Amino acid sequence: VGIGTGANTLTEKLEVNGTVLCKRVRVSLANWPDYVFAPEYNLMPISELQTFVETNKHLPGIATEKEITEKGLDIGDSNAVLLQKIEELTLYIIQLNEEVEKLKNKNK
Repeated sequence: VGIGTGANTLTEKLEVNGTVLCKRVRVSLANWPDYVFAPEYNLMPISELQTFVETNKHLPGIATEKEITEKGLDIGDSNAVLLQKIEELTLYIIQLNEEVEKLKNKNK
């Protein structure tokens, strides 16, 4: 179904050429990123993360501006990746807090 589109240009089941207003959007996904908290999850060392960001100018696993411009943004996938990054940040904060506490105890 195309709304405000040319009838022969449709590539998706629903396409809207304009703004969509709604009260809620529900996206069904599998593989929600709670796997980040599993003991076997390999959190990238901060030094490697820093190098990646300096080299690539974006976070690992996050689409680049060029990719979004060319392909658009999948809201469900994007939210899952953003949650993954928040959970990774939480793990980094926990690690840093442990280091701070060790240094505090050492200085006592």
